[in-house]
Amino acid sequence: MLNDPAYPSSPPPPPDPSIRPLTLLGAALWVVGIELCFWWVLIAVGSIREAADRDLISRLCCQLIAYTFGLFLLLRVHGPHSPIADFIAARKTHLAFYPLALTLGVAVAVPAAWLLGAIEQRWPPPQPDHGFVALFQLASRPEQLIIAFGVVLAGPLLEEVLFRGAIFRPLREANAPWKTVLFTAGLFALVHIDPRRMVPIFILGLMLGYLRAASGSLIPPVLLHMGFNAVPFLDLFSQPAAADREAPSTELSLQLLLGTTAVCVVALLLIQIVSARSRRAMVARGRD
Repeated sequence: MLNDPAYPSSPPPPPDPSIRPLTLLGAALWVVGIELCFWWVLIAVGSIREAADRDLISRLCCQLIAYTFGLFLLLRVHGPHSPIADFIAARKTHLAFYPLALTLGVAVAVPAAWLLGAIEQRWPPPQPDHGFVALFQLASRPEQLIIAFGVVLAGPLLEEVLFRGAIFRPLREANAPWKTVLFTAGLFALVHIDPRRMVPIFILGLMLGYLRAASGSLIPPVLLHMGFNAVPFLDLFSQPAAADREAPSTELSLQLLLGTTAVCVVALLLIQIVSARSRRAMVARGRD
């Protein structure tokens, strides 16, 4: 599934002279550096404004600063002569990828929640972690909308620009597609820190990377990520009193779990078909 759908048996395209290749070790060091920058900015803001580390809006702003700075440095080092849009693959691809990406993002949220619930049941956290829901419930409605905007729209955009954009493109210059997808998914999981969440996030990262490789564009994985992050907010906004429902439950109905898993499989198969048959997708991939 992780092979390049465009050229399954052909050699990789010649390197783009405007892009400087990035090794796996180099990619890991870049991600570590950007995450350290994020925590440094967060600590600095916390020293000025008390409890900023527990303020979801402040955390998003700190992430925006760190990721923007990291993107600027990556562009200067690995794509100094490349337009930003081309460097991060913000380009058009086949239109079918967009609804498929949203569908896959919403559908995979259910089995991911079940898997996380099963992991936490086997290895429970030291104490129940309902911090996000508690903070969200205490916020005013305008603040809740800002938080939802940050988590559903801004957060996925920032993360995808880094992992499936600025890191993915130069990695692709030096590595096979499957290796690039696998490694970016691993880095994506590791930056989320909590070991219990790493397996479902790694699986999500594989889907994001596969969609990026299949479509040749950053836009579909951004949409997938947004759809995935939007699902918990549907419950929060529809049942605002359920403050104890942040932790995914293993008590999802079997029909819902099997149904959403089937949707994921069908969406992935359709992505493969569109990838193999669409000339527009091939052209987008060729620009990688």
